Amino acid sequence: MTTGGLPNLGTRLIGRHLRWYQSLPSTNDMALRLTEVPVPEGTVVLADEQTAGRGRLGRRWASPRGGIWLSVILRPGLPTQEVPLIGFAAATATAGAVREVTHLPARVKWPNDVLVDGRKVAGILAEAGAGSEWLVIGIGVNANIPADALPQSTACARDVAAVA
Repeated sequence: MTTGGLPNLGTRLIGRHLRWYQSLPSTNDMALRLTEVPVPEGTVVLADEQTAGRGRLGRRWASPRGGIWLSVILRPGLPTQEVPLIGFAAATATAGAVREVTHLPARVKWPNDVLVDGRKVAGILAEAGAGSEWLVIGIGVNANIPADALPQSTACARDVAAVA
């Protein structure tokens, strides 16, 4: 594990504190454990690969080396009924980032998938603590991954860009 921050990132919160791992079962699981110890809000957990990545409803999320696998710890201080909006905002921001980098028509498929040409290129997993005291937002982006390493219903953003 490597810890640190990026002082020139230009952010006041997210990414000021980083925990990077070569391999983890799940960045969300590690972030959930970190909510039990005093880590700063905005801490980001990153891994080169996840060996047991998961999506909503416990579905398996293929996350081999080459993708972007991260989780962010937040303490939003919002009423519980408003906390889901953060997950939707993360999905919208992820789609925007995919559009900006690839120039592809990425869009959000409610509530947590990012699609390009009907194929999933990214997913969001939001998990909240009791009373929404904290929130972990997991973001997985299929980037720079060979097509044969992904399930058939998903796509690598790089490969979709090559076809477009």
